[in-house]
Amino acid sequence: MSMDYRAVGLEVIRELKKKLLYFLAAVVVGLTIGWYLAYYIVVNLKSQLLPRGVNLIALTPLEFVIVQLKLSIVLVVLVALPYIAYLIIKRLDIKKSKPVLLVWGTTFIVFFIAGVLFGYYLLLPFIIKFLTATIVNAGMEPLYSVNDFVFFSIAMMMVLGFVFEFPVVTVWLTRAGLVSAHTLSERRRYAYVGIFIVAAVVTPDPSMVSQSILAVPFIFFYELSIVVSRIVGVKR
Repeated sequence: MSMDYRAVGLEVIRELKKKLLYFLAAVVVGLTIGWYLAYYIVVNLKSQLLPRGVNLIALTPLEFVIVQLKLSIVLVVLVALPYIAYLIIKRLDIKKSKPVLLVWGTTFIVFFIAGVLFGYYLLLPFIIKFLTATIVNAGMEPLYSVNDFVFFSIAMMMVLGFVFEFPVVTVWLTRAGLVSAHTLSERRRYAYVGIFIVAAVVTPDPSMVSQSILAVPFIFFYELSIVVSRIVGVKR
């Protein structure tokens, strides 16, 4: 029997409408908490990622306030996503598959967090230090807008979080019979071109060095995905 995904979506919306007041209250509380957390997020990003002696600047009187508001909204969305996912799973007629979905969901979250932490503690400090040194060597003073710096850092960490999902997605696709190690190997050259295009778009510096720094984790996890796909394919 085919599942009516439209009906499931409408049911989730009805569920949210029933709890609209609670939902709005949660949003207000979340924005309030996020507003105060945003300050500490900016301070931590500055202390962890910026080289010593480099300062952030606000280009307009409202810039930091807008950054706090944006971060608050991002935090509310991130907190709300698991609840919305729970409502969707609750309405789907897949009782036997719910433990499997729980395992997959937990794995996705763990790998995503691992990618974010990798960017925060290892890759981003190196990239920003390199880019700052490039600016100094060109005889300029590095001054970064708080908005651009914060959301560049967050965007990079989000990208790395998704990069770390490659092996997990590959396992799922291989088990579903949608991809194979042979297919991934055959299309390696196209994947590499795509990876460098993404790296060129995401990195603010046009040099091949900074693009390569971001592309290396992509390539590593793509190759790891091929190995994982080969192992899973053999077990199938």
